[in-house]
Amino acid sequence: MTEEVQGGGQPGELDVMRGDTKYISIGALSKETGLSVENLRMWERRYGSPKAIRLPSGHRRYTWAEVARLKLVVSCGFSEIRT
Repeated sequence: MTEEVQGGGQPGELDVMRGDTKYISIGALSKETGLSVENLRMWERRYGSPKAIRLPSGHRRYTWAEVARLKLVVSCGFSEIRT
């Protein structure tokens, strides 16, 4: 599931920043991890991960901690959509 926030993180959330960017878009997450946007959305629907923070506009944002976690998943060989 996703969480709706008004511009900030949730209490207890790991705040990881790269430069001045606290959260990144799904497109940037795709580029960082090598996973397609479609794959990321499918994983979110099926497995609840990657966990997105939703802006009031409905756009997804991800933390840099989520990027690191997904890179680990990809390094273990889990990068294809399984039907």
